Amino acid sequence: EKKVELDVDLPIPEISTGGSLSSEQIQRVYSRNGNSIKLCYTKALKENDSLRGKMEVQVTVESSGKVTNVETISEKFKKTEISSCIHKTIQRWLFPPFSGQPVNFMLPFIFQGGS
Repeated sequence: EKKVELDVDLPIPEISTGGSLSSEQIQRVYSRNGNSIKLCYTKALKENDSLRGKMEVQVTVESSGKVTNVETISEKFKKTEISSCIHKTIQRWLFPPFSGQPVNFMLPFIFQGGS
């Protein structure tokens, strides 16, 4: 069994939500769901064991706490299997409800391969 290395830049530096969702709340949701991202990466490594790099994903969350949009920003990962797996995963995440406009933020994932 390979050990999969996945880093996420936490605390997430680029969060300027412009809304009422704090970076602590976002990090808590990520911490609860981080293993699902690891599963996507483990699956992708089976197809391509040299898959490495930084994948930045932009996430939009409605005031209800529901994720309404996930978009891969990193060119290298656009339209890839891992990208669609991560999109499906993040779409299921639930954030605490907040007031105001939908919130956008970046999640940077650092994929470092298996060992």
